[in-house]
This record gives sequence, structure tokens and C-alpha cells, in this order.
Amino acid sequence: MLTQKTLPGILIFILFLSATTIVHAGTVMKWKDISQVVGVSVKKVADRNGHVMGVYERRGVALLEDGTAAAYHTVGTFDVTITAAGMHGTHSGQAQLIFKDGSSIFYQYSGNEFTGKKAKPPFLPRVKGSGHYTKGSGRFKGITGTLTYDGGYITPINNQTKGDAVIENIG
Repeated sequence: MLTQKTLPGILIFILFLSATTIVHAGTVMKWKDISQVVGVSVKKVADRNGHVMGVYERRGVALLEDGTAAAYHTVGTFDVTITAAGMHGTHSGQAQLIFKDGSSIFYQYSGNEFTGKKAKPPFLPRVKGSGHYTKGSGRFKGITGTLTYDGGYITPINNQTKGDAVIENIG
């Protein structure tokens, strides 16, 4: 039975639970997405040797700095030139983080792909770029802001390894 003495305690408890699941304005989120290529389509471009364009899809997990995990999914495009000395080019795409509670974050991004000047095949490109949030649901409803990312492949894109990557994000 609820009494006048227990009601304030219950209300404080409910407010505490609510406050722990709301993302407040000005919040900085840091996360790593660990993913692999699950689909890629590549087309050669005839303007120069090694020039290719394509579409990719990656899936994996995002691990937030606070210990929260989310499913990670992205679809994007790339435009790169691959030579004996390495590769360089651009990419862009849209990504989604899907959390256990059903909340989600959507964002767009674009950046550069590159290897070092003395890279040797198989190339493990680095990626670096920026983006912005486009939509959120659940506790992320109304999310706005920008993000940056930096990371790279830890295995090459081939039939055995599928191009695993680790990307660090700050938004």
C-alpha cells in the first residue's frame, strides 16, 4: 500500500531511472565501431590505371566509452585509386547504431581513405573524416550535432578476412 511517506521515494527513484537513459544537450559520445565488409561491388573507371568506384556494406558492433554496446550497420560509396605504392581516395555513407533498448542513432559521414607512401600489398587503408547526426529514436530522439572519426583496416578485403576495421568516433 502506498503511503505519503513512500510516494516521494518512488517518485525520486523513477526520476533517477529516467535521467540515466536521457542523452542531454552538449553530451559528447565516444565509441569504436568494429566491423567487417559484408558486401561490396567494385567497378573500374577507365580514366587512369587503378581507379575504382563502388558501394560497400559493413556490419559489426559499436562499443561506447560508457560500456554500452550497439549493433553497427553502414552502407556507403568509395572512389579510390590503387597503385603499387598504395591507395588514396574518398568515401561517404550513412550509418546506424541500434541499441538493446530499441533506441537508434543515424548519421551521415564522408572522408578520405589512404595508405602510407611505402605501403605494400595487401593494403590496409586508414580512414578519416567527419559527419553529422540525421535522426535518432528512443532516448536519442532529436539528436543533433557533428562527429569525427579515424581508424583503419586490420585485415585486407579478400575472401578470407572480409576487411575487418576498427574506427574511433567522437560525436
